[in-house]
Amino acid sequence: MGERSKRQVVGRSDSREDSHRVRSRSAPPVKINKLPFNIIPNCPLHYAVCLVFVWLIPVRALRLQVIISGMIVYQFSCRYPLVLSSTKTLQCSKLSISLTICLITKQLKKQSKPRRRYPEDEAKYPWLSLLLNAFHIVDEGIKSELKKEETKRNQKVTCRKGCSNCCLKNAIDINELEIAGVSWYASEKLQNPVRQIVKKQLLNHQNSTVCPFLADNECSIYPVRPFTCRIFFIFGTVCSLDENAFLERFHDIWSPSELVTRESTYAIMPHFGIKLKDRKQAFEKGFLANASREMHELDLSEFCKAMDLLDKSRSS
Repeated sequence: MGERSKRQVVGRSDSREDSHRVRSRSAPPVKINKLPFNIIPNCPLHYAVCLVFVWLIPVRALRLQVIISGMIVYQFSCRYPLVLSSTKTLQCSKLSISLTICLITKQLKKQSKPRRRYPEDEAKYPWLSLLLNAFHIVDEGIKSELKKEETKRNQKVTCRKGCSNCCLKNAIDINELEIAGVSWYASEKLQNPVRQIVKKQLLNHQNSTVCPFLADNECSIYPVRPFTCRIFFIFGTVCSLDENAFLERFHDIWSPSELVTRESTYAIMPHFGIKLKDRKQAFEKGFLANASREMHELDLSEFCKAMDLLDKSRSS
């Protein structure tokens, strides 16, 4: 090889080294780990194991679990940006996402009980879904807050199945939507012999202070009992017939927070024509109290007529 060709080869290699140096100077090294600390060892398998472990912990801090999971996924994407582009890793990612969704769903089911559903009746009566949703909000809110109150007071609530002293003094507020729900359940869901007992008591309810839906010391319309019945709880000793707990033991009475009451009230407002933008103002003005009446002032004999009509249609 001549001197001229050797100089050309050397010149090309020198130019390549120079260009490589320029590129290395202009492009600083990429920081793979953007987090200020490492929460997981440097192994891809550890990420999947940690994700599964986070969602298998039997705790109720769902928000904390979501935050930790986000941190794990974020650090994985920072540490292995090129691994995510491979086909196998993409399939594994889809599988891990599906597993995470299943675990989240399982955790949510443990935390909240699904509400009662009557598909055929809800399709027949559009207002029924609003009422059942509102009742579900109240029940779930009470279940969560009541446990905290029992821990705070270091005692259990005295209300139990079969305790019906509060049902013997019929001062129960009920609104239009609740009346419709009670009428529907009493006429279409009650079965004999409870059905016959309730019908007799409905005809004579104005001559007695006892709730007409109380049968054998149990609420016959328990799934659709009014808000007033749902939010009343008492600590200490069981209520007696000759006492007024509101005057004598007001400190033993417990009701859910305003947040629970507000959210459940919002759920029924569309039935009364209240728009989304006006519901806060309506609640603050006492919408629920203004829309309610005392049960003993109502003519509940109309319930009996509805029950009789349904009985005749079933028998024919």
